[in-house]
Amino acid sequence: MDVYAQHKKYILQPSLSDLEEMFHAVAALYNDGVFVIVDALDECQMSDNVRSKFIEALLRLQSRESNVNLLATSRPVPDIVEAFYGHSCLEIVAQNNDIERYMRNQMSNWRVISKYPDLQDEIISCIVSVADGILICKIRFLLAHLFFKSLKNKVSAKRIRETLNKLRENSQEREPKLALLHQAYNDAMDRINGQPDDHKELANHVLSWIICAKRPLKTMEVQYAWAVRESEDEIDETAIPDAEDMLSLVPMGSTM
Repeated sequence: MDVYAQHKKYILQPSLSDLEEMFHAVAALYNDGVFVIVDALDECQMSDNVRSKFIEALLRLQSRESNVNLLATSRPVPDIVEAFYGHSCLEIVAQNNDIERYMRNQMSNWRVISKYPDLQDEIISCIVSVADGILICKIRFLLAHLFFKSLKNKVSAKRIRETLNKLRENSQEREPKLALLHQAYNDAMDRINGQPDDHKELANHVLSWIICAKRPLKTMEVQYAWAVRESEDEIDETAIPDAEDMLSLVPMGSTM
C-alpha cells in the first residue's frame, strides 16, 4: 500500500523493477506456491522492446522464487520460442474431434441442413478428412472454419453438396495445400464483396489496415481509424462503428 500511495501522490506509474519487487513481496506470503498464467503472450506490445522486457521479467520471477510456477500461452513466434528455449513446451493443435465438435455446435441453428442429417454428417466428414489429410497443423482449425463459413453462406442443400465436391476435387490437386488455401480465401473474399456497399468498404479497409500494420492492431484503433475523416479536425463519435458488427464483416479469421 505504501508503494501505491507514493505513486498516487506523485501521479507516477511504477517501474518494471518496482512491480517485480511488489510481486516478490506478495509471492513470499504463500508457502504452497504461486501460479502465474500469461495468455496470448504473442499479442504483447513489441514497440520499445516491451515484450522482450516483459518476458525477461517473467523468467526472473521464476528464477528468484522457487515457489513460482509460470504458464504462458503463445503462437510460435520466433523471439518467444527462443526466449523459452530449454523450458517445457507443449504444442496444442486442433484435433479432429475439436473440429467436429465446433461444427456440430454451429449446425444447431442452420436451417438449410436441419432436415438432412446425412448432409450434416457429410459436411463434417469432408472437412475433417481434408483438414486431417492435407492441411498444415498450425492452420488446420482456421481453414476448417473458413470452409465451414463458406458452406453456411449457401442457400440450398444442393449448393452445399456442390461446394463439398469442389473441396474434394481441390484436395486431389498436385499442390493440394495451395489449392485449398486459394479456395478458402477466395470464398471469404467473395463473401466480403457480396455484402452491401458500406459493409464491403469497411471490411476491405479493415483488411488493408491489418495487413499493412507494423504490429497487431487493437479493435478500438481500427474503429477510430474508420471514424477519421481528412476534412474534419475532430473525430465524430457517431462515426465509430460497433466493434462486433465491424468484426463480423471480415470472415477471414483475422485477429486484432
